[in-house]
Amino acid sequence: MTWKPFIAAMIAFLAVSLFIPTAQARPQDGHLVGSGHMVPLPRTGTNWYGAYHVENTTAYCADLMAHGPSRATAWTEAPVGSPLQKQNSASLGAHGGGPNTATDRELAEIAWVLTTTGAAPSSDVGAAVEHFVRLRTIDGDAQVAREKERWAAVVKKHPQAQGLFTSLTAEAAKYAGPYRIEFNWQRRPSTADPTGHVIVAVRAHSGVEVPNVALTAAGEGALQITEAPASTGASGAAHIRVALPQPQEERVSGALAVQVRGLPGSEPRVFIPQPATVQRLLAAPALVTLNGSVSAALAPEIFHPAVSTRTRDVIAEAGAPAVDIVTLTGGKPGADFSGTSTLYGPFASLAELSNAPRDARPVVGVAEFAGSFDAGGNAEVHTTELAFPAPGYYTWVEALDARPAVVPPTEPTWPQVPETSVVLGPEITTALTADGAAGTARVGARLADSLTLTGVPPSREVPGSDALLQVTVSGRIAGPVSPGNTGTGASCEAASWAGAPTFAEYKDVPWEGTGLTGLASSTPTAPGCYSAEAVVEIRHEGRVVSTTTHALGIPEQTVLLAPPPVEEPEPTPTPTPEPTPKPTPTPTPTPVTKETPEPKETPTPTPQRTRPGPPGTGR
Repeated sequence: MTWKPFIAAMIAFLAVSLFIPTAQARPQDGHLVGSGHMVPLPRTGTNWYGAYHVENTTAYCADLMAHGPSRATAWTEAPVGSPLQKQNSASLGAHGGGPNTATDRELAEIAWVLTTTGAAPSSDVGAAVEHFVRLRTIDGDAQVAREKERWAAVVKKHPQAQGLFTSLTAEAAKYAGPYRIEFNWQRRPSTADPTGHVIVAVRAHSGVEVPNVALTAAGEGALQITEAPASTGASGAAHIRVALPQPQEERVSGALAVQVRGLPGSEPRVFIPQPATVQRLLAAPALVTLNGSVSAALAPEIFHPAVSTRTRDVIAEAGAPAVDIVTLTGGKPGADFSGTSTLYGPFASLAELSNAPRDARPVVGVAEFAGSFDAGGNAEVHTTELAFPAPGYYTWVEALDARPAVVPPTEPTWPQVPETSVVLGPEITTALTADGAAGTARVGARLADSLTLTGVPPSREVPGSDALLQVTVSGRIAGPVSPGNTGTGASCEAASWAGAPTFAEYKDVPWEGTGLTGLASSTPTAPGCYSAEAVVEIRHEGRVVSTTTHALGIPEQTVLLAPPPVEEPEPTPTPTPEPTPKPTPTPTPTPVTKETPEPKETPTPTPQRTRPGPPGTGR
């Protein structure tokens, strides 16, 4: 062998090497002293088993068969969500490269353990975490066997590490993410009780409630927080109490907004070294914040009040005030209400009122009512006043104004008997006649009064009662009263009726819807002025409801009776002298003659019947 070429080649290599910049290792990225153990490990001698650091970040190795972090020349953090390729090499080589990637569950459990154990774990904890991470990032039988040997060596020197590892494994399975906020109403706000009680829990992937998670609660909208803890506590359940205002007329709503902080992310941070033959490092992820909310709303209770009315005066006089009494039940306690009541009429009879078409119902006017419901949701109010303009039948129809949370009742059927009134306006017309004629007559004429009554329904029906109106007429013919002198002669128009005597009278004559005639029929014997007066009394069920008087002296009911004519005596006739009697002549005697006997009638002989003879006798 010739050494000259070899020497020349070495010189050339060294010369070139002087011009190649060498990457500087990062010895500062090494063992995290105090968070692991130097342990005699099979086949590698005494070595570090525990946590490392990348500058100031605590981290743990992910690759079993690669060089330690102190040999790295640079680090790059992998993007969040990048797959973590496992290593399955049986000898030293590049990191990762295996066919399998760490699962989401493995990454979430690693993230939880790294976060929970913190930046400066104890030596035994650091060792336990190292083993926990290795088991979830190695792959293949060779690496599994290798890690089993290494961990056995650690536990042999530091047996307490095994218990810590077992605890971490169990807790990671329970408490690793991803996480969700859960709201569990114990009592929702209601109109009966507008306060609420809700339990807020942070649940891990396993469904277990995570204890001692920092929590902030806030009310949104109309919802108010009355009690809220600062964390989920040792039980993992935060009891929060809320309240909504009691809805009045509008719906009220709000939300309980909860923010929880300090939860581990769903995967660890991954630091990729240069060169690739250096182990990757895994570090705790950034803490995450979760927000959640639950809403609550209260709608005002929907009320369906019932409305009924009754006319204040079932029997009234024309021109009197008309008032409807409104009764409400089932309303919202304390709430205000308002409405209208329309008065229809007059109608000649209850039958006409009942059968009146909707578009042919005369309207008197619209009254208003308003008030507030009592604690029981009931009320009774009177409408404003209208007036009954004329006799007849009238009825009310009420309508409740619409309000939030109030459903007015439908229009009542037509008509409602309790809402109906009969209105009276009695007017009396009488006519006093003498022998059937008005005006002046003479003593000896027969006087009689006739009466017509209007303003009272001929049917005399009273709404809601089986008893009819009882109408009776009483009156008299007064006189004689001396006539007065009007300048044109004697007249009853100027007569004074004060203290006029009663000549004839009648009492309690029933009126049944038609005129009355022949009242107080009588024949005066004294001359003078005679006048009729009448009183109409209307009763219902024994109670007087109306009295109307027709006074004396009205011309139509006054008659002047003149004295009978004076008969003058007939003049006595002058006696006529009797004539001288003439001598009566002697009558000549009549000669007596014999009476001629009347001829006697000769009787006609009766023919005699003969028997026929025997044949051949000739007779």
